[in-house]
Amino acid sequence: MLFLFSADFCNSHVCYKTSRILLTKKLVKFFCTCKIASLNSFSKKPDYNSFLLATVCLETSALTKLHMKKNLCLIGLVSASIASYGQRIESSIQVGSGLFSYRGPNSVNETGLNANGNSFISNPYGRASGASYSLSGQIQSVTKCKLIYGIQVGYEQLTSRVAITKIIGDFSNSPTNGRGSLQNQYVNLSPFVGKRFGDARFSVDATLGLDAAIGLRSRESWMLDTYNSSFQTPAAPSQRIPDVDFRPRLNLTGYYKAFGLSAGYSYGLSNYLANRYTDAKVYSQFWRAGVVYRIKK
Repeated sequence: MLFLFSADFCNSHVCYKTSRILLTKKLVKFFCTCKIASLNSFSKKPDYNSFLLATVCLETSALTKLHMKKNLCLIGLVSASIASYGQRIESSIQVGSGLFSYRGPNSVNETGLNANGNSFISNPYGRASGASYSLSGQIQSVTKCKLIYGIQVGYEQLTSRVAITKIIGDFSNSPTNGRGSLQNQYVNLSPFVGKRFGDARFSVDATLGLDAAIGLRSRESWMLDTYNSSFQTPAAPSQRIPDVDFRPRLNLTGYYKAFGLSAGYSYGLSNYLANRYTDAKVYSQFWRAGVVYRIKK
């Protein structure tokens, strides 16, 4: 009886140990299978991992660009604040006059009056000056270190004169005494830069600019002492002003508080005879002076 119980106990104990060993082997096999499966799946799907890596890189790049944009905006705002710090905007109106004439190889002191058909001045581009005037408005910025930049917009009516010493007929010339003038009208746009000298009470602005004088109309007039009467006609088509006369310009303006006096000189770069089939060259010249009133300081 005791032997049978011992045998049964041993059998049950062996079965228990055997089952434990089998269970342990199954668990080890399961975990090994899972590990191998995971490794295989990782090795068989490199594209998925590359996609994850690319996504992370794109997100990082997007965040970097966003930060860069924010930094650039911040830098722009700071730069604008620094640039505008200490600046002063000034506007003014100017009334001026001056001496307008022509220079170049084909400008003349005297010429003739062509009496064939419609009378006109043979060469109206005189080296003498007539009555000229201008009216303009100006806005400029003055920095803390007294640098100036701005633009002037105005209307100009500029006149040159020439002596008429002969009448040109069909077959001969007759001496005479008279004078002719050529009057041009422009809208002038003049950007400029410069430097201010002095203080808030007394100051002088020295500027360098470029006149872009847009030609509106040109008229010539003449008068002979023999007839004691004057005639005015539109300029001949071959003697019209250019569409735009570019004139480099030097200018000095002295201020006392809100009032000022200005003086300047400009010389044209546009040939007034460019539309002729010759090598003739005539350029404009303008000495100017005016009175300035500063509206805002």
